[in-house]
Amino acid sequence: MTRELSSDSKKFFGVFAYLGAFLRAIKQNKSFKVHIKTDDWHVSTKVIHLAIGNGRFYGGGNIVDQRSTLLEGELNLFFIKPQPWWQLLLLGPSLRKGALDKTDRIVRKSSDKFSIQTSKPKQLEADGEFKTTTPAEFEVIPNAIEAIVGDMPTSTSGTV
Repeated sequence: MTRELSSDSKKFFGVFAYLGAFLRAIKQNKSFKVHIKTDDWHVSTKVIHLAIGNGRFYGGGNIVDQRSTLLEGELNLFFIKPQPWWQLLLLGPSLRKGALDKTDRIVRKSSDKFSIQTSKPKQLEADGEFKTTTPAEFEVIPNAIEAIVGDMPTSTSGTV
């Protein structure tokens, strides 16, 4: 989908730009071989889409997993198995809502670490930008971000 999106289309069409990109991408429906490993699970399969997130949302507001939170200390992975384009259209609402456990055409897994290898290098993107290619390692790093929180300033006029 990232290849099908442009900054202009996102600005002009908003969330509907993602729908258009999704429709163009599913017409291509090209599968690729992937090997996924965690400490206690591994799979080698063909997929047409794979996503890993450490929070609830990705790709313009789609939900990775309804149960996901940034505080759980796990990454959430899902992939979509190859299927006819018309079945992919039916998955749209489930992808949007994160209701991915209602179908056997999508596989989900949670772990603190994933190793991803593909038969041919695949471009990986984060926040809509291409970042690197496979193979790749994904891992939760506890307490990697520090936040400094102070008291809220008060005002006698009632505005802040």
